[in-house]
Amino acid sequence: ERLKKQKIDNVILEASSHGLKQCRLNNIKFNTALFTNLSRDHLDYHRTYKDYLKSKLILFNKLLINQGNIIYDKKISQAKEIEKISNKRKFKTFNFGTDNSLIKIINIQKINDLKQVDVSINKKKFSFKTSLIGNIQIKNLIFAIVAAKLSKLELKDILQKIHKIKPISGRFEKIGKIFNRSKVILDYAHTPEALKTVILNIKEDFPLSKISLVFGCGGDRDKKKKIYHGQHCK
Repeated sequence: ERLKKQKIDNVILEASSHGLKQCRLNNIKFNTALFTNLSRDHLDYHRTYKDYLKSKLILFNKLLINQGNIIYDKKISQAKEIEKISNKRKFKTFNFGTDNSLIKIINIQKINDLKQVDVSINKKKFSFKTSLIGNIQIKNLIFAIVAAKLSKLELKDILQKIHKIKPISGRFEKIGKIFNRSKVILDYAHTPEALKTVILNIKEDFPLSKISLVFGCGGDRDKKKKIYHGQHCK
């Protein structure tokens, strides 16, 4: 009721594995759900990777409305499980990652501190510019564009607003330069796969630069994850 009074028609939220398993989202019916990837995380709570994935899939098995929209990357190892659920519940699928996908990146061109991205959505070509670092953020941005379009927002209006999008604090965030003009980038990568992705994406964006990495593993949770962190840094 409060959202209606403020004329808010669309709400987006992160459906965490904890919240899903603890039934904290059970009163919400989702029209569109996104699945970007899944890597080692939260095993201090879930104990097993199988339980972690099962908890995430509650969103698709129970909370996404019948014939709702699902956006996912066909290259991830969980794609077959997502497709199985999708076929059973007759979801409208918008996938990414292969030549036959509905969403495809055609080209990414770096222009000074910006990137021009050419993308195909349902075989129609669109272009936009963004200051975000890392192709992984470009992929997530395209997922968000498709989700916004499925929420009945006009695509031309969405693309006109892209330049206003700034990095989330602590996510591929430029936080300044040091005396030798090196760029300083902060990222809250807290899984082995996320740390690996950060390094590879920075290498792609700054191919001629040497990367110096400072990372830490505070706290007492999931100690094996810290070992994997160190292995990915070598």
